[in-house]
Amino acid sequence: MQTEWEEPTAERYRQAFAAIRPSITAAQLCMLKAHFLAPCHRLTSAELAQAAGYTSHHPVNGVYASLGKRLRASLGLPIRDGGVLTGGFVSFPDKESHHDRWVFELRQPVVQALNELGWFADSESDGGLDHDLVQKVALEGQVSVALRTHRRREQSLRRAKLRQVLSDLGRLACEVPGCGFDFAAAYGALGNEFAEVHHLSPLASTVAVHETTLKDLAVVCSNCHRMIHRGGLCRSLAQVGAALLAQPNQRLQRTHLSSANLE
Repeated sequence: MQTEWEEPTAERYRQAFAAIRPSITAAQLCMLKAHFLAPCHRLTSAELAQAAGYTSHHPVNGVYASLGKRLRASLGLPIRDGGVLTGGFVSFPDKESHHDRWVFELRQPVVQALNELGWFADSESDGGLDHDLVQKVALEGQVSVALRTHRRREQSLRRAKLRQVLSDLGRLACEVPGCGFDFAAAYGALGNEFAEVHHLSPLASTVAVHETTLKDLAVVCSNCHRMIHRGGLCRSLAQVGAALLAQPNQRLQRTHLSSANLE
């Protein structure tokens, strides 16, 4: 008699993901990141494929099934012949006749586990309040174990980036071409010395510990940062700037920047 499948807890998922992290491929990591950051943690086959750089949705089942097989093995769950290997960490709330439109949804305990692991930061905001942190180079990408396993991101490096830009330019303006948004100019004292710091090369795409310098970082506003990473991608500043400048609302933004004496 077949027993009802009992979904693992978030803690078990967290331990299982941490255990298989060295074997997760770059494509699987890109798909998992896009899935985690997507609204309601839902994406279609076509969207998952795009996140991993595929031009067709066809590789998605194989890539995700391979991840699901390793995850199930780490969880100690049986792998039945003909079973859906991805069923251990995703569900399918909606299926259409076209396979590229099948909706994949991360299970809630999986979302909680990935959030606790901290692999995919939804924002890299940093207020830059600590004037004593002036470190100019840091090693990033190290997997460390504290209360949880996570990809180490050096806050001191972000603050150093903000310090450098403030020292050189006197303000923190978004570096996306055509934007230039300045939190201090828009919000006064509330926005003073605040901006988000973007890794030009995403840490999630790297495996080994590597050296990051201030030249590898960019100061951006929250809106542009979201557009850079929308869909789990990492667009260039130029790409986002081109999309921004193509819109007629730029006339309003240029007027706002001019009135704030930012030019």
